[in-house]
Amino acid sequence: GLLVIKNGKIVLEHYGDSVNETTLWTSRSVAKSIVSVLIGAAIKDHAIESVDTLITKYIPELESTAWEGVTLHQLMQHTSGIQWSEDLSDPNSDVSKMILCETAKDPYSCILSLVSGLARNPGVKPGERWSINTGGAWLVGLVLERATGMTIAKYLEKKVWQPAGMERDGVWYALKPGKVDMGGYGFNATLRDWGRFGLLVANNGVLSNGEHVLPGDWIKRSTDWTKADGSVKPWAPKGQHGYQWWYMGFAPGDEASYAPTS
Repeated sequence: GLLVIKNGKIVLEHYGDSVNETTLWTSRSVAKSIVSVLIGAAIKDHAIESVDTLITKYIPELESTAWEGVTLHQLMQHTSGIQWSEDLSDPNSDVSKMILCETAKDPYSCILSLVSGLARNPGVKPGERWSINTGGAWLVGLVLERATGMTIAKYLEKKVWQPAGMERDGVWYALKPGKVDMGGYGFNATLRDWGRFGLLVANNGVLSNGEHVLPGDWIKRSTDWTKADGSVKPWAPKGQHGYQWWYMGFAPGDEASYAPTS
């Protein structure tokens, strides 16, 4: 599907075979960015004090593990320094083990055990090295749930879905229905509602009725790319990852492929 919005209005909407405006599109890792927005909303609601708060305040089960000393800021920027393999093609990678946990009798306990048992990269302190870690992203969602007393889906419904007047229900994959959702991935919505969410972000968290869902500087802070080791690339000299948002630059030499032609 393809949706183009200009000045707040749809100017192009196209669907491929067998899908239409009612189809729910899976987000994959874009769910991480939704959770990031909701963290901003929780800070505005004073449910979360600050991104500088240690995550063990909300998840005390992580005390005396490799995650001790990691702040929410570092968790969202994926600079925790915790070892994690994100290779989906490797059945023995950490992310593959996480997905396999979904088939367990108790998916939540399985994932918590997996993530809690991870080790720190030797000699790497929190904030020093960037590496994508969906296990850490799941913890961001868990921090949100612990802080707000709601599942990710319920908080999204309260802060964004209903106030923004979304057209259809979204669906968030739950590890414990009504108690714990999967913060690293698993959200699904129609293309039009994805467009509405995009508008909310483009408008810095201000709804069409003028309500401010986020702190005024939240989107700017979310796209302040980390320069931790591994984040800076030739095509991303300022870094490529913020609060679970990506900077997608051009690889050297590829710019011409995207240049407008007459």
